Amino acid sequence: MNLINVNRLLQYAVQLEERGANFYKAWAEKAETDELRMLFLMLSDEEKSHQEKFTRIAVYHKDPAKGFEISQEYSAYLDQFANEILFNEKEISMINGLKDAIEVAKKQELDSMLFYTDIKNHVSAEYTEAVEQIISEEREHFTKLSNLQEKLNF
Repeated sequence: MNLINVNRLLQYAVQLEERGANFYKAWAEKAETDELRMLFLMLSDEEKSHQEKFTRIAVYHKDPAKGFEISQEYSAYLDQFANEILFNEKEISMINGLKDAIEVAKKQELDSMLFYTDIKNHVSAEYTEAVEQIISEEREHFTKLSNLQEKLNF
């Protein structure tokens, strides 16, 4: 068994939200309509807000005594999930247009919800609700992207 500090997971979340904010901002700049631009800017702003929340939660969890034991397999899973799945740069570089961008964004929102559910199980009780709120907002992002996909007939 390895001892892991929940702060490590929270740092992954901070990075994920930063990548997400940058992704949506880049697509806002490419948007051909005001409606798309506004949607992507709103998503970017919300990802920045999530980044700030996870940063505040991470500060509380910096104490090494707030660690918990996990297996080496679970530790490897977390590393791989955070580095290879969440806003994977290779996947992003292969995006060819808005349709692909929406698909990648939807997948990332779902993967984020999965990862944050793991995080929620390890943060201190007073931060569980904040993580649940972020998960709920990620779910809303997925719905907005799905609605956009439907509206654009993708």
